[in-house]
Amino acid sequence: MSARRLWAGGGATAVVAAGIGVVGVLLIRGLLGIPILSAKGQLVDQAMAVVPISAALAALVATALLHLLLLTTPRPTAFFGAICAIVVAILVLQVFLVGGTTEQQVATSVLYVVIGVGISCLLSGVARTAVRYFARSGSAPW
Repeated sequence: MSARRLWAGGGATAVVAAGIGVVGVLLIRGLLGIPILSAKGQLVDQAMAVVPISAALAALVATALLHLLLLTTPRPTAFFGAICAIVVAILVLQVFLVGGTTEQQVATSVLYVVIGVGISCLLSGVARTAVRYFARSGSAPW
């Protein structure tokens, strides 16, 4: 596995996740006029900063998890996808289990799902290229 390619892809994924967050906030809050909720049900005051930064950090944490799985588990991308799905499900359920209107809950949940799916899909593809690159280069992972 090429850790350099994995982390370069993880950094690029963080930028894309932040971009999804910006577009989502502009669409939901700006065009639709629906406030964004946190997973605790409170309104996010600085959503234009908080959501993209949180999305980028989530992508970097997901990259670290993927790196660990690539080094230690069989079928790492399958486990990675399952873990990502569980985390997104927890975030979505958390939004519905706390305060806010149904409109706010649905809009926020859709944003969380789009960010989560984007991170999961991009990093799964990055993992395949990082492993393939290593297999072609024949170099040791350490």
